[in-house]
Amino acid sequence: MNRPAPRSATVMYAISATCAAIGALLWVRGQTSAPPRFYADYLAADSYTPRVIA
Repeated sequence: MNRPAPRSATVMYAISATCAAIGALLWVRGQTSAPPRFYADYLAADSYTPRVIA
């Protein structure tokens, strides 16, 4: 005889599924979008060039 899952297990599965979905959306967004503006500005303003010592 199968007992239904406790309510706490159902809540935990729902939270886990929600976190997984949010993580997947953030990952896709990170793969498809440009870097944040302030980071891009930092890279553009950075005048450091590595010096090669031969």
